[in-house]
Amino acid sequence: MSLVHLIRNEFDTPSYMTDAEGVIHVWSPAAEKYFGFSEQEILGSYEYQLFYDTAEEISQGGIRFSWRCRKDGDVLFVQEQVVEISDPDDKDIRFMKVLTDYTAQFTPAEECELWVAHYAKRRAGVAAFDLKSQLFSSLNESFAKNFGYTHEEIKGVSYSSLLTPESSTLSPRILEIMGRDGWGVFNVTYRRKDNTTGLFKAEVVPVWRDGRVVMSACHTTNEEWTSDISKALSKTATCVVDSAGKVHSWGPDAPMLYGYSGDELQDYSLLCEDSNKMEWTPQTRFGWRRRKDKSRLFVQETILPVVSDGIENQFLVYTKDLTNRLSDGAKNKMMTIHRGNVVGAHSLLTQ
Repeated sequence: MSLVHLIRNEFDTPSYMTDAEGVIHVWSPAAEKYFGFSEQEILGSYEYQLFYDTAEEISQGGIRFSWRCRKDGDVLFVQEQVVEISDPDDKDIRFMKVLTDYTAQFTPAEECELWVAHYAKRRAGVAAFDLKSQLFSSLNESFAKNFGYTHEEIKGVSYSSLLTPESSTLSPRILEIMGRDGWGVFNVTYRRKDNTTGLFKAEVVPVWRDGRVVMSACHTTNEEWTSDISKALSKTATCVVDSAGKVHSWGPDAPMLYGYSGDELQDYSLLCEDSNKMEWTPQTRFGWRRRKDKSRLFVQETILPVVSDGIENQFLVYTKDLTNRLSDGAKNKMMTIHRGNVVGAHSLLTQ
């Protein structure tokens, strides 16, 4: 019985075979069930798409513990065992990789500790905090250095206490959205120990238990962005509006996406091409928006109710710029689709 036959038919744990470059040549049914990729989708592609950590390298032997990504975005902690397979009649070397899932065996706190340990020596700042209390439970040294503190000074303090007022107001609701969606990236402004401010990109990975988010691992950049780089990379925006469309709070990422400062933009309808049809209710919608420089964006907006400073009837608007995901043909078609047509928009985005 060939090894390929064994992998495809006999292994009940996720397993696959790659070459030295990480190209996948054999994919087991257990791997398909575990990762969500069919054999037709994955064969001939690189296993990098299964890695969560983009800095991780292809393994050619031994055992290691690391993070892997499913097709649906779920992040899993696995043991990877790699065995080199050589054939005297074939100069190509193959590597069989067998995975054991350990994700469910850890408490949320232990899982977050694994996140931090994985990045312990990296320049990227990593921290874990409870989503309800926002208190840090663990972090690496790079995260503390971003803020000018030591590890001991930050552990146990509130995530929001390190942010500027505008970021600390919006962050809890943004985290709630990301907890529901499973993953997310947003920009925040923070205050260092010396009272100077800075900007970083926060990537949030929620840790789920019993259908709810209990903790989050937060990855940040270690280097501040310049203004030009920020504008190039920023693809999200957050703000709080009332039922009349008046802007009450403008997130630190919004000026980078739209070009307006908080003082300049008090009426959200200035961004909208079809402002007479704007409805401020909890929903997800698509539509065209205008920057200050008159250029146009196609966006997805997630709208959630929020109570800010004790005032109700306000909404958090979390915006994703989808313009670059549209082909030229899809952009033209999108012009004729009603801004709230989620089904129509999704069908074009996935073409």
